[in-house]
Amino acid sequence: MFEKTCYKQPFIKEVILRFDFPSPIPGIEKGLHPKVSEAVLKIFQIFEPQKIQTHEFKFGGEDSKAKTTEMTNYHFHGLEKEKTLTISANAFIVQVKRYKSFELFMDDIQKTLSVFCKVFPEIRASRVGLRYVNVFRS
Repeated sequence: MFEKTCYKQPFIKEVILRFDFPSPIPGIEKGLHPKVSEAVLKIFQIFEPQKIQTHEFKFGGEDSKAKTTEMTNYHFHGLEKEKTLTISANAFIVQVKRYKSFELFMDDIQKTLSVFCKVFPEIRASRVGLRYVNVFRS
């Protein structure tokens, strides 16, 4: 499907794919859906949930308000932490630190994202970002 190009030394160090959602994933405050966890754990075997706090400040005239919200980010890693999937209330992020090929990268994404989209069919991305981190040595 893709033209095979070989380099003496691969120059792509890291790849990050990020989907941002315009509104929080429904029900994620209660935990990650079991079907999503099961599918993700087949590819990203280490599971590390992380509690975080967000702080929101609103300023306007004489009225100012502060709001703190606690939520959980769900981090999944490969066995050697060479790749990470993070699912938060507003984002789905895949980070690969040992990039080998686009096909392998997309295979991991398709397997996890397909289950995620079946469980949450109403989710739409407001932003999609793909970043390649290159290293050139002379």
